[in-house]
Amino acid sequence: MPDTPTGGDLSGRLHELERVRRHDLALRDVIGAFAGDLSSTLNLPASLSRLCGGAAPLFDAHRVAAWMHDRRARDLVFEASSDPAPPEVTRISLATPSRSPIAVALRQERPAFLTLGGVRALAVPLRGRRRALGLLLFERLGPGPLTAPDLLEQAAELGRQVSATIENTVLFEDVLRSRRELENTFNSLTDLVVVCDRDLRVANANRAFRERIAAAGGETHNRPIVEVVGPELGAWLRGLKFTTAPPGREFTIDITDPVLGGRFAVRATPLHGPDRGVLGLVVVARDRTQELRLEAERAALGERLAQAEKLAALGQFVAGVAHELNNPLQGVLGHVELIRARGPVPRSILPELRVVRREAERAAKIVNNLLVFAGSRRGTRRRVNLNGIATRTVSLRSRAARAGGIEIIRRLARNLPPVRGNAHLLQQALLNVVLNAEHAVAGASKRGRIRITTRAEKRGTVAALEIEDNGPGIPPDVLPRIFDPFFTTKEVGQGTGLGLAIVYGIVHDHGGEITAGNRPGGGAVFRIVLPGATIKSRPGS
Repeated sequence: MPDTPTGGDLSGRLHELERVRRHDLALRDVIGAFAGDLSSTLNLPASLSRLCGGAAPLFDAHRVAAWMHDRRARDLVFEASSDPAPPEVTRISLATPSRSPIAVALRQERPAFLTLGGVRALAVPLRGRRRALGLLLFERLGPGPLTAPDLLEQAAELGRQVSATIENTVLFEDVLRSRRELENTFNSLTDLVVVCDRDLRVANANRAFRERIAAAGGETHNRPIVEVVGPELGAWLRGLKFTTAPPGREFTIDITDPVLGGRFAVRATPLHGPDRGVLGLVVVARDRTQELRLEAERAALGERLAQAEKLAALGQFVAGVAHELNNPLQGVLGHVELIRARGPVPRSILPELRVVRREAERAAKIVNNLLVFAGSRRGTRRRVNLNGIATRTVSLRSRAARAGGIEIIRRLARNLPPVRGNAHLLQQALLNVVLNAEHAVAGASKRGRIRITTRAEKRGTVAALEIEDNGPGIPPDVLPRIFDPFFTTKEVGQGTGLGLAIVYGIVHDHGGEITAGNRPGGGAVFRIVLPGATIKSRPGS
């Protein structure tokens, strides 16, 4: 017959099972406290320290230490202990085969007893799904309440639970880190980005978008985007059939939005989920205001350079022609004077002789103007104040302007830097522009007004002179040719088309620039910029 347990054996076994059960419950309390502490604080060293302190008496260990695996350095690093005093060695290398029993224990799958310094210890590996996390080392074990097999089983359960908690925490920290990096990237974008749900309510927006809306006094979170942006952009977004769009479909528009403040290239992309269903809409708006301004400035600069090159080449040609015409004209005028000096001129040819002289003088004046345009009449240069030139020019034209119902207004800067130039030529240039403005406003139904303004620019290194009128402005097809010699929009006999060409020649010869355009409110504006007397002009000026 098989042996049957006696009463004493059965009682002993029951007591042993009760000890294991109590130990298991106490161990679960320690593990639960560790998991709760770590999930709430995410402070692994502090949580491990409390875990070691709670596990030491359960396993009758003099000291419990937690060692973590540094994968990059391939080291075991001391992390926490039940003893406040750190060990003498805090880092054990795993890069080369190590004789350290701790390093050997890390590679084990299950807890194992080992001998450290001649006393018994227990190493509990901490392992994740694919890698070693570290180990718990129970040093100087006492007899304890459990048998060796039960102790190893309890240690294995401790290792599994602690490993799972640590790995979940590491994964959670990785998720938080990835989320922070994504948010930082999202908010670092200079483009305006907003994510909407299927109802076009704002679910998320980056900092650039939020700041634009906040600057306009609006809110973004959970509001319909069509109520956040301007009406034209809102209507475009409302009309998008994005809920039925296939993956990869984009909707684009180039639009000016008053709420966002500028010109934007807008791209809207449906947001698809894992099942390829549409979850919402991602809208990205790139501010093109600065880009368009620079493009316009480059285009204007290119036009000015092309015009300057054209007028420079034309000036060389005109100078040569004018010099060739000047000699025969002077000969004609000289012979007319010679005929008159020889004695009384017969009455029959006197009218014709006067016509010859008058037309020769008119031709000579035209030649002289051509030479001014070509920069061949430089004159004496000295320090000149543009305010004085503006004042004298207004005095010359004030009576005639009043008679024509035209008001001339001066706004002269007190801190205007002097320029180096010929006062007579500069006054002739300003007078020609004023005469051109008078002609422009003379036929207008409203009272004509001409404003002459001077100001210092570029920290007082240049002097600027602007002549504005309230006339009809300059037609776009006229602007590119307005400084060409002999180009005029006046009727035949009312001008030679040299007035503004002379202005261009004088200003350019003084190292300055002249531009023509239209005012936003109507009328033309001519702008002359001359370098100050302390600034060197361009070579040849």
